[in-house]
Amino acid sequence: MSHLLPKGKTQIYDRDSSLVQVMTKGGDVVSLPYDLRVGFARFLARSKILNIKRYSIDKVFREVKVRGIHPREQEECAFDIVGSSGRLADSEVLFVVDELLRELPGMDGSSCYFRLNHMKLLQGILAYCGVPERLYSSVYGVIREGDRWGKSQRIAQLVELGLSEQCGTSLINYLENEGTAAHVGNLLRHIVRSKKPYASDVKAGLSDLEFIVSHAKAMGVKCEMKVFPSLVYNPGHFSGMVCQLVRRKKRGHEIMAAGGRYDTLVQNFAISFNLADQQRKQPTADVEKEQAAAAAVGISLSMERLVAALGAGVETHFSAAEVVVYPQNTSSRERSLGLVSKLWSLGIRCVIADSTVTLDEAQESAFEFSASLIVIVREGDTQARVRFLEKEQHIPERRVRHEDLVDFLQRAVRSQQSEHGSSDSSSIMSAQSVTGSGVTTAGSIIGGGGGFMRSESTKTSTSTVSGEIRSVQVNYNYTFLDKTKVGASAKKRLESTISTKLTSSLGLLAPGTVVEALALHLPKPVLKSISGLIDLEGNVAAFDKSVAALQEKHPRHRKDLGDICDTIRALRQKRGCSVFALYSCEDHFFNLMIPS
Repeated sequence: MSHLLPKGKTQIYDRDSSLVQVMTKGGDVVSLPYDLRVGFARFLARSKILNIKRYSIDKVFREVKVRGIHPREQEECAFDIVGSSGRLADSEVLFVVDELLRELPGMDGSSCYFRLNHMKLLQGILAYCGVPERLYSSVYGVIREGDRWGKSQRIAQLVELGLSEQCGTSLINYLENEGTAAHVGNLLRHIVRSKKPYASDVKAGLSDLEFIVSHAKAMGVKCEMKVFPSLVYNPGHFSGMVCQLVRRKKRGHEIMAAGGRYDTLVQNFAISFNLADQQRKQPTADVEKEQAAAAAVGISLSMERLVAALGAGVETHFSAAEVVVYPQNTSSRERSLGLVSKLWSLGIRCVIADSTVTLDEAQESAFEFSASLIVIVREGDTQARVRFLEKEQHIPERRVRHEDLVDFLQRAVRSQQSEHGSSDSSSIMSAQSVTGSGVTTAGSIIGGGGGFMRSESTKTSTSTVSGEIRSVQVNYNYTFLDKTKVGASAKKRLESTISTKLTSSLGLLAPGTVVEALALHLPKPVLKSISGLIDLEGNVAAFDKSVAALQEKHPRHRKDLGDICDTIRALRQKRGCSVFALYSCEDHFFNLMIPS
């Protein structure tokens, strides 16, 4: 399929569009892809393809207003169904987009909805209001600017085109009606009941939209679907249903996807390729059959806006390596290479530093890689030194025996991945090695009170890892540490949120692991400090020393941290809890404390 569109006699895009046009060496003018639909429609007409479903993710280009600047590149994803002129294909396009949204966090039916219109409905309303057909394209331009202009400005623009003020006012009033297909049909029933030619167009458009909406719901579409008679999107391309996916924002809205049925566009390209002359030699029935088969519907999603919506308010973390292994002397290089090989086999991204550089230089390189751990190996030592590189100011270090080093690093990397919400290959490969009945989380005993209260719940979940479905019996006994009373409905919502976020990470732990989930009203930085500073491996004195350091770092939360640490110590001693899940109710962030 050619990406370049030659300039023809028929204008495909609006004159004021930001279409990027270039000149070839031979003097021909061609345009770079403005969208992924027009080039595909031209390919269908030229190749005589009658049935296909396709998706495409590729670059599209927009001309910027400032001259001499490289055109703006955007990523677009297009999905098309070719071969069916029926309305079921229109419903299927909506279903595919809705299904995609359900797979993405934060992009559900509550944040997005579909705008629907039909070109016959719009043209019927224009004809009823007395708009001449020769002015349709100009009127489309005025309607399209509805979000930028007020009602009086649009009426003034229509009057400038040659329409009367009464005609312009009547048209705007009709186009402002929106809602369900039944609601809009009820508002336009006097037009449908008339015996004028435009009545059949309005009736056909409303009938198609009702069919599309009802069958989309039957397929399982969850997003709200509204009929917007004022929706105008590339009127030269679409000849039937037109749709937009709109995301609600705090201020206004944002169009995430747009598309519709473009049968006429395909057939116009077929005429330009002189296919129509060839079809005239065939019997009339064959011509009608082939023209009916040349039908297509599709929708395009803006990848930039989709990624921006997913990343709104989400902290992203990228790293070239997760672990840096530093052989402190030349004789330890062989042991270091063996460690790197084992980590690679587990899917953990790691690199080995040069033994000729100093430790400070190796650590600086680890920060450049955005690695979370650096392992210092020295020949003759029975233990390796592992440094946690969360912050450059405070770098905790732990000594681990060589025979336990691989397991320790695997758990530490897994904890970092759950902290950053990662789901890369190392998480999946680690999960594949976990089998058994699942993870059990025990209830907790709150000591020291201090105004805290206790609430527990038990849930059962099923997790899916790398396509292999396995039942995981997880008993969530939540301890809510809150200074104020939590209502039953709020508590239930919070329990559901914590359960969803923890399930994937807890499923990676070994069977029989005892996990304690603590819901805390503390910010994310405090939770990270608790995980990084609390010493769960040492004796009582070491634990108390780490608690004092934690309280010194966060004096504002001194009392709360003391109560939380007392609870952790009690659970550690009395119930033998080996893993603690700390969940921030303020930032909806969790961190796992996994002792070695």
